[in-house]
Amino acid sequence: AALDIDTIADKNSVWPRSANAKLGLHALGYHMDVFETGFRVEGLQAMIDSLLGKNTDDKKNVFDYLKRKSQQRPTAASSWNNNQRSLHDIEMDKIHEKLPVETRRHNEPRGHMFMKWFGNEIRFDQL
Repeated sequence: AALDIDTIADKNSVWPRSANAKLGLHALGYHMDVFETGFRVEGLQAMIDSLLGKNTDDKKNVFDYLKRKSQQRPTAASSWNNNQRSLHDIEMDKIHEKLPVETRRHNEPRGHMFMKWFGNEIRFDQL
């Protein structure tokens, strides 16, 4: 019998992105995967940071983090006075209007887990 445990980490997080454990059996010259289970998640670090209260200027707790998707942030360009803006700022606004570019945000938490018995998948759940 052999137990194999694998993890895949992300350099942006202390938590593993993926992990699985496999129990194998070697008998009479044959190898069988008896049981295997694992999971894959994305966006877990941002959710844990919100639970622990890190980056409090962006979010206060997990409920604020979950509501963030439905809330629209006001744009800074609407509060500027057009008379005081430089030519560079006006040209940059024209470029931003033509190119739909957004700043990167943390991934929303998502993932899945699975279980296999003798190589046949018996359970798969979205998290």
